[in-house]
Order: sequence, then structure tokens, then C-alpha cells
Amino acid sequence: MRRWLKRPQTPEPAYLDELADFSGDVDRLSEGDLLLLRGVWEGAVGEGRESALAGAEAALATSGRTQVAEDLKFGLVRWSENSGHPISTRAYLQPPGLAIEIDLRRRALPVVYEVGLAVLLADVLSPEAFDTLYGPWRALSEDAEARAGGAEDGGEEG
Repeated sequence: MRRWLKRPQTPEPAYLDELADFSGDVDRLSEGDLLLLRGVWEGAVGEGRESALAGAEAALATSGRTQVAEDLKFGLVRWSENSGHPISTRAYLQPPGLAIEIDLRRRALPVVYEVGLAVLLADVLSPEAFDTLYGPWRALSEDAEARAGGAEDGGEEG
């Protein structure tokens, strides 16, 4: 009788779970969220971002996650070009505002990619580089918490 070797299945790395969660969050970004992300990102230009990106590139090379980063970039480019509508949808059939949403996604693409790199490399980036790349997303989370807190305060008064 032939015995089949069972190879132990290695669990997926934790960063893939984090990227999956990030991907779901990106899909749910509103137009206002995209504007906020881009605004925070533009305001932080030059504040160590170049060195953080260089650190991320080095971390990609040493961690062996280059292909995952390429897949992330490819997925984000597809996300920026299509907002859930078939690509074959003719311009006159598109809902009003679709072009605006696609433009906002294209403009937010660099910042969303940098945040994705921070998520992918969180365990190997320096804390400073992580904070720099992840900063716009943190601002988005803080804004959402402030809006939720304001809604709760408004509900108590009425």
C-alpha cells in the first residue's frame, strides 16, 4: 500500500489577513473619505515620506513580499478605474457622478497604495516609516470617530 505524504499546510501570514481587511475598507471609501485622504497626504508631503518609501522598498526586498506589493498595486489600479460598474458601460449609460468618483479614486491612488504598503510591511517597517505611510488612514479613522461622536451627542440632545 502506498502512503501519501501529507505536507503540513502552513498558515497564511498575518499580513494577508490585514491586507484583506484593508481591501474591504478601501472598497467602502466614500467620496468624502477619498478627498480627506488625499488632503492629508498632500499636507504631509516632504515630512519624511521619501525616506519612509525608501524604507518600504528595502523592506519589500528583504521580506520577499515584492509580488504581494505588485498584486496590491494592480488591484488598486483596477479599483481606481472602475467603481463597481461594468467596464463596457457606455458613457451615456453611466450614472451621474460616476466620472467624478473615478477621478477621485485616481487621485487617491498614491495615498491608498502607500497605506497598503504600510499594512503589508507593518511588522518589518520602522515605527517612523509606518507612521508616515499610515498617517492619512489614521486621520480618516479619527475623522470617522469624530463624526460618530458628534452623531451620538446630537442624538442625546433631541
